[in-house]
Amino acid sequence: MQISILTVDLDFNLFMLIRKISQKNISISNIIVAPKKKLHPIRKKQIKIKRTIFTNHNNYFNNIFFKIITRKVKLFLKHIIFFIIKFKYKFTVIYLDKNFENNKNIQFNNTTLMYSYEGIVSQKFLTKFKNGLINIHPAILPEFRGLDAGLWALYEGGKLGVSAYLLDEGIDTGPIIKNYKVNKSQFKSVHEYIKLLKDLKLNSYPDAIKKYKSNNFKNYNPKIKKYQNRGLMSLKRIKELVKKIHKEN
Repeated sequence: MQISILTVDLDFNLFMLIRKISQKNISISNIIVAPKKKLHPIRKKQIKIKRTIFTNHNNYFNNIFFKIITRKVKLFLKHIIFFIIKFKYKFTVIYLDKNFENNKNIQFNNTTLMYSYEGIVSQKFLTKFKNGLINIHPAILPEFRGLDAGLWALYEGGKLGVSAYLLDEGIDTGPIIKNYKVNKSQFKSVHEYIKLLKDLKLNSYPDAIKKYKSNNFKNYNPKIKKYQNRGLMSLKRIKELVKKIHKEN
């Protein structure tokens, strides 16, 4: 079984994903590095403020000088690890330019995992991936779609977890391969919850690939309703959520 992975960056979590997938007898033929999309200014501001809410500012690791040194060390280590992983797993790295969607000669025949690529994709984009593009959304679909869906699920007391699904042109509207659930006893803060979802997402890819390859879908035609996409959560509600989870634990 061969797959490709679509990413905007070569980072340490991607290296972990490559290792996890390869251990499950799934071969990676290509790592496709796409140009990073520009985030909307509102989204960029939201991400920045969230980081300040979820981070302990007294932490030594937030020292600016230490961050600069750490960034350089990380970059050096990343290059070394990537060289070793590329040699070990023998995949090809393909770098796309910003106009790749209009290039008729670019086609990928393997089932492709979307590891990192924020934003709605176009039909032109989807046609580049002939055997499907799998994404894992950090909330339970179709109940919680769109940005901040994982936070909304926690805020509203809904089911928690991540969902593997097949991409289409909508906002998290494609056929659902599987929901992977967590419960509130597994975390004590919003920060721990977000990390738990990230870990679960990483660990769910191999199973999602195999289910998709065997045509094993949980819900091929999910019922899509407008209220399922609640949009960005306000800063006021995020702060309320952080306090609420802190009090409960």
